[in-house]
Amino acid sequence: MQAKQLPVIKSDPSKQLPSSEAGKYWRSLSELEQTPEFEQFLHREFPQAASEFPSGVSRRRWLKLMSASLALSGAAGCRYGPNEFAAYVQRPENMTPGIAKLYATSFELAGRAVHLLVRNTEGRPIKVEGNAAHPLMRASEPNELGAEGEKSRFASGGTDVFSQGCVLGLYDPDRAHRVAKRSEGKLVDSTWGEFAEYAASHFETLKSKQGESHAILLSPTCSPSVKRLLSELVKTLPQARIALYSSIDRSSQVSAASQAAGQPAELLFNLGAAKVICCLDADLLGNDHNSVVYSRQFSKGREPIVGQMNRLYSVEARYSITGASADARLAVRSSQIGAFLGRLETRVDELLAGGNSTAFGSDEKPFDKIEASEQLVRMVESMAEDLVANKGAGLVAVGEFQPVEVHLAALRLNKKLGNNGHTVFLTSSRSHIEGVSSVALGDLVEDIEKGAITSLWVLGDNPAYTAPGDVKLGDALKKLDHAVYFAEFEDETAQCCSWSLPLAHPLEAWGDVTSIDGSYCVGQPQILPLLGGKSTVEILSLLAGHEGSGEEIVRETASAVLGEHVTSRTWREALHAGFVVSQSNVLDSEWTTEGEPQSSELDLEDFENGDLEINIVPSDTIYDGRFAKNVWLQELPQVMTKIVWDNAAIMSPATAKKLGVSHGLVVKLVKDNAALELPVFQMPGQADGTITLHLGYGRVCRDEAVNSNNEAVVGSDVSVLRSMSSLHLVTGVEARNTSRPYKLVTTQDHFAIDKLGMDETVKRAPTLVREGTLEQIQEYGSDYVEHHLGTHHPALESLWEE
Repeated sequence: MQAKQLPVIKSDPSKQLPSSEAGKYWRSLSELEQTPEFEQFLHREFPQAASEFPSGVSRRRWLKLMSASLALSGAAGCRYGPNEFAAYVQRPENMTPGIAKLYATSFELAGRAVHLLVRNTEGRPIKVEGNAAHPLMRASEPNELGAEGEKSRFASGGTDVFSQGCVLGLYDPDRAHRVAKRSEGKLVDSTWGEFAEYAASHFETLKSKQGESHAILLSPTCSPSVKRLLSELVKTLPQARIALYSSIDRSSQVSAASQAAGQPAELLFNLGAAKVICCLDADLLGNDHNSVVYSRQFSKGREPIVGQMNRLYSVEARYSITGASADARLAVRSSQIGAFLGRLETRVDELLAGGNSTAFGSDEKPFDKIEASEQLVRMVESMAEDLVANKGAGLVAVGEFQPVEVHLAALRLNKKLGNNGHTVFLTSSRSHIEGVSSVALGDLVEDIEKGAITSLWVLGDNPAYTAPGDVKLGDALKKLDHAVYFAEFEDETAQCCSWSLPLAHPLEAWGDVTSIDGSYCVGQPQILPLLGGKSTVEILSLLAGHEGSGEEIVRETASAVLGEHVTSRTWREALHAGFVVSQSNVLDSEWTTEGEPQSSELDLEDFENGDLEINIVPSDTIYDGRFAKNVWLQELPQVMTKIVWDNAAIMSPATAKKLGVSHGLVVKLVKDNAALELPVFQMPGQADGTITLHLGYGRVCRDEAVNSNNEAVVGSDVSVLRSMSSLHLVTGVEARNTSRPYKLVTTQDHFAIDKLGMDETVKRAPTLVREGTLEQIQEYGSDYVEHHLGTHHPALESLWEE
């Protein structure tokens, strides 16, 4: 069976917005509809703040606000380390001032392992890039740059925005700069020595009771050193509870992978080997924790001159990077992804059993001109035929936040299609801690309320803020006399604990991680801790009563991982490269995935107010709020909406119309006794009946640089609508119009100029924005641009009349 060509599915705003024109490009709905506000915006010579400060913002405050981002250029007082680090490139005989050197390092950041080269100038890290030598980066290098010889010197490694922003976080003046303990209801200065005395005495008390009333709260980790130290602590304190909580909940995917593998496991895709990629509510190219690798793999299959192009289908509720990159896209509510997958699996079973395919003639209406029910039928049919025609070279991925049964159904379908072991893999779990069982955050809080827990260590990530609305962790922490918190900032959680200690920045600390391909990676500090913080491994060692240096701890772990003593030479080689190639962690491709396709109803059109769905996803720029103090990341526009310094209730124009709200009006979202107010942002392509909210906002900034009154709230905290049973999908929500306007800050219409400029943009669009079909590219090959599109500039016109 040969895969047929499927026409690209483009957004058809005319279905909802009568003023649209076919083939017209537009930045925003305001431009598309030519609203009076947009017309007024065009006739202004300068956007607000381009030539003058808005009212209420002084020059002094603006300079304070930007100081955090510019602090790294003035960090001339940083100390040099007493030890030499192994440089990634050949070390020069002498240091040349102003000439940067590159050092390899790896660490955990925003729920993922990152592998970086740090550009270090005279002892100060100033820029990061991806480690191109890491096996993951080498395997996903674009075709024309991955060859040996001259072009190989252009090989590069990928990074994400959080990695790029972490350098600015290192120099953030608001980082925790002191050891503090609670006295008379407030945090007062203390010292590491005083805390060490407290920790030693307290640990002996815990040990005498085998940790009966003690607990440790942290995020799931892929650091072998952290896991080793936790295992040792549990052996010493066998009655202690370990609570693993992450505000970005991927437990469903991990649970499904573990069930299929019969042991703790994770799911991994190889998009580079896939000809057909079906993403069902899965943003593999955007918010997925492996998005850097997946984006590079996907790009390798999008070079039509090199070979056959892959095909990407996207079925999703919100408009994502993956959906924007798809060859075919369908908007479906997240709660109906399981039903869609059931239909797809049923159709695949029919085709595998010898069923006939459905032919779509050339006279068929374009996809975006047919009814939603017909779109559904055509999408299922096309996906099924392509998957069956490319057995072993396709993959079906479902969103990380989908239920366990949906993940198991996707694994079952991939196995039927022979994709297991080719494009879909199960790997050994990197976060599983041998001998340690985790308790749920809600159960931990209940135990604190009952008095069963009297001592708690909290390792970073500000759980008092990120906890869902039905878990009052902050209130519980205030009841404990022994609540010790380690973090980079004195944040909401610090205000609730009896001790607050500064955690070293990843660029200041020794550490290690296990990469998704199983390789063991080492993190080395680029500078001594600027504010006296300690790394996670040092703190765990200190709490256990045997304080050791970070390097000693990590090196001991390396010996255990590699199964042999790490010599000085081996250690320097590991620091030089940033990783040690170890045995593959891919598990047997024979999975246990029994089950039948889901057969529930699937309706794309009908919804009622009171039955709305809320999709709660991490912010593209500040994740779950841990980067909220990073001005550069706050200034970075959200990928699809281009909103900065705020979050909104993102919905389709049809949903907004049915709810009686419009763009820029505040809407009140109500679920049972919880309520949240947010401004409306209309987004074409969003599934009708769904609203997308971003995490990480609503945090109070207590800093003079942010607000002269020492208090500012950026955006709205959406945690009030979350619960432990439903962290990312909330159903049965009602929307109420407050009729209150709110001006969102967005860069969508930036650089829109007057009528003459707009006319010139339209005139030059065919040259600036290049479109073509796959057939045209295959016909002309590498000369496609020259033959079909001409030179990449407007027609040359003489300055004089001739």
